[in-house]
Amino acid sequence: MKKEDLRIGNYIKTKGIFDDRCSKVTQINIDYIQAKFDDLTHHYVGYDCIEPIELTEELITKIKNFKKSDYWDNKYQLIKGEYDDFFFVEFGDNVVRFKMKGGLECVKLKLYLHELQNIVYVLYGLELEIEI
Repeated sequence: MKKEDLRIGNYIKTKGIFDDRCSKVTQINIDYIQAKFDDLTHHYVGYDCIEPIELTEELITKIKNFKKSDYWDNKYQLIKGEYDDFFFVEFGDNVVRFKMKGGLECVKLKLYLHELQNIVYVLYGLELEIEI
């Protein structure tokens, strides 16, 4: 995992002495990040002790900004404001696809939670609400 891919608010998984805990990045420094594990606990964690969280169909159901599509199986649609935007994440055939307006589509073998957070933030200025 590259530190250049992280931003404050991203969720990552810590390993080693932190027992594979999911945490939220609250500070980014040259040699380490500060990670928030719960409402009271913050730790400084080196980059060698973090890894990305793979986006799964189970995990996307924990993101309040996404809902299961009413029309297609295995597709989850971004909910943005009062209307649903044409931004889908689709699981199937051992790949993850995300599709946007204008037919733009990206296919990846794996998509990580922090990548989805960053894509949605850059495109829409929206922070995902996640219940991990």
